[in-house]
Amino acid sequence: MAILDEALSILIFAYPEEYKKISNFIKPTREAINDFLLILQSPQMTKENRVPQIPTENDFKKLDLHPAGEEILRFYNSISERRKLMLNYIKDDGRNWDAVIKSDYNSNYS
Repeated sequence: MAILDEALSILIFAYPEEYKKISNFIKPTREAINDFLLILQSPQMTKENRVPQIPTENDFKKLDLHPAGEEILRFYNSISERRKLMLNYIKDDGRNWDAVIKSDYNSNYS
């Protein structure tokens, strides 16, 4: 779920024109993920106040995208609470954020 959510964040940020064309598919997916996150919240859940690592300009360059650092920070700051909550779920499940950003499911989820 975190990998999907992070991929959708990159799509929304990096491809705004394409996002506009397919937002009627992406918005319900994001809303469903958000609803799921809220349903799963529990008092026993980890309550770290740390935001996961924000992709860097170099990360976007690997995707042949060239946003300015300020644009990246502004966008990711706007979704920081969502990403914090996702990080807490991942940690509660005994995993780490590296599995999300590297999409390395097999090595971290076995």
